[in-house]
Amino acid sequence: MKYRLVPLLLLLAFGPALAGEQTQVRRAVAEGRLRPLTDILAEVQARHPGRVVDVELERMRDGGYVYEVEILTPDRQKVEIRVDGASGRILSPGHASARPQLPLPELLRTAQLHYSGRVVDVELDQARYRIELLQAGGRRINVLVDPVTGEMQEEGDRAIELAEVQPMADVIEAVLRDYPGILVDGELERTDDGRYRYELEISDANGRERSLLVDAVSGEVLREEAD
Repeated sequence: MKYRLVPLLLLLAFGPALAGEQTQVRRAVAEGRLRPLTDILAEVQARHPGRVVDVELERMRDGGYVYEVEILTPDRQKVEIRVDGASGRILSPGHASARPQLPLPELLRTAQLHYSGRVVDVELDQARYRIELLQAGGRRINVLVDPVTGEMQEEGDRAIELAEVQPMADVIEAVLRDYPGILVDGELERTDDGRYRYELEISDANGRERSLLVDAVSGEVLREEAD
């Protein structure tokens, strides 16, 4: 049996029993039975190039800990990697699971409706479709479409590229200098306007939980919530 360390909202909902688990995690790090997350992420990314988008810590039935790290590879596949929390040894090699793509006809129809135009050209360019549409009045536009999520963006709009995003390990390291504690949950999210944010849950030495929203490009803390 195993169970997952939960983020702040569930901790607040279920109370002292889960708060005790956070205390155990802090003690394990202090005693050297659990390696810091930043060390784990650095080693994982050295072997698996890509962008860390999610990380969770699980406690096993025998009392040990396992980090579960999700990486988005340059070719837009997700790699799930399990790492022994004490030794840093990779338990599963990390296999890329191909994500199902939406049917191209469906994407074309959606683009026509959304941009009020007629598709005149389509090509696959670096894992995204580039669709050219002819609108009323003769205006031509190019739209970039993610074939997995269906997300559409008119070419020329300013959106943050994944390459501009700071690595999760660097952001966590910087944040923990101002907010000392143990990171119990971290996730990279993309907003509707094409920007990236890290959502981090930190537990300090007194057991207080803090939720931070961090700009993934600048590293600036945008929002802070504490229990």
